[in-house]
Amino acid sequence: MCIAIPREVLSVDGLTAEVATEQGSSTILLTLLSEPVAVGDFVTLQAGRYAIGRMNAAEARIRLKLFAELTGLVQPEKGTAP
Repeated sequence: MCIAIPREVLSVDGLTAEVATEQGSSTILLTLLSEPVAVGDFVTLQAGRYAIGRMNAAEARIRLKLFAELTGLVQPEKGTAP
């Protein structure tokens, strides 16, 4: 199972974009999107590299807050990888 964390678009160059990550930024591909993406939009990624959805900042903030709350509550089971 994958968890799609919203990433903010920092720049767009044709079919690629730079998005904000915890480590700084990352280049992603926009080829799977059917709608245009602009700086300030948020995208969800597949395999950390392919944008598969776009959302506005308000929706992204809600999802990011929920994810932060969940990661504080859910602990890995004993004997499983983190």
